[in-house]
Amino acid sequence: MMCALIKQKRFLMVGSTSRNVGKTEFACQLIRQVARTHPIVGVKITTVAERDGQCPRGGTGCGVCSTLTGPYAITQETSASSEKDTMRLLQAGATSVFWLRVLKDHLAAGIAALLDKLPDDLPVVCESNSARFVLEPAVFVVVKSKQDEKVKPSCLAVMSRADCVVTFDGAGWDRQPDSCVWANQQWSLKRVT
Repeated sequence: MMCALIKQKRFLMVGSTSRNVGKTEFACQLIRQVARTHPIVGVKITTVAERDGQCPRGGTGCGVCSTLTGPYAITQETSASSEKDTMRLLQAGATSVFWLRVLKDHLAAGIAALLDKLPDDLPVVCESNSARFVLEPAVFVVVKSKQDEKVKPSCLAVMSRADCVVTFDGAGWDRQPDSCVWANQQWSLKRVT
């Protein structure tokens, strides 16, 4: 049975077809533009296929999957002193940044717990593909590479739900982050003319 999606007009979700395609920088640009006039929250969601499973990126991995002891873990980023994605969101001007690491089978519960930690009235920029299975943001942007047509399974499963697919050429995007607008307590997408 399909559960109803959690609707969040204050969420703008950024997914990607693969790694290193400009997704985090796109999210950072969004945060920079809104942070000039409003407090804003950054979120990164990492979905883990199975506890103690193989790293989805291959090799020994970074420890994210192997250190998850419960169905999910939510941490708040407090340091802006490295190049981790969550720290980059904080450096871009987010008032607060949260990282949800969650087992795939507990995605809905993890997102519900995350929402309980977020202020109700602030805009949110969220990096995730798989969160789109349970969360309906106001805008879902997928960033893809101009050079690589491969699409990772987590993106392929939700790509049809994208409001906009943005192509990254290694230096910039064919549709700029400022085409996403925060106004009247929700995100929207400017029409391309």
